[in-house]
Amino acid sequence: MNELPQEACIREACEEAGLEISLYDPVIKELKKSCELVGEKLLINPMYTILGEIIAPKHWHIDFVYYATAKPYEIRPAVGESNLLKWHTQEELKMLIISKKILLQWLMKH
Repeated sequence: MNELPQEACIREACEEAGLEISLYDPVIKELKKSCELVGEKLLINPMYTILGEIIAPKHWHIDFVYYATAKPYEIRPAVGESNLLKWHTQEELKMLIISKKILLQWLMKH
């Protein structure tokens, strides 16, 4: 689609969950400006990069995991998208007794 990974993330969040998001970007604004001055674009680094399924020797799926905030918070999945999406409080997340590996596997399937 000729879009950057961060643009795809924002688009997918809107299409699949009806969320308007802002990606977490810890980069210093001055560094971004200096890149723009020379015609370059500084990409937002994902928090995690996951090598997903390998379809064929030269066909891999790679997932980028970004942190984001959303406003409004109402989840409105499009027709045909998952209706299993829900928010968790920080306290609920802390109570989850699940390994990161298991959580990532579940996220990849859903």
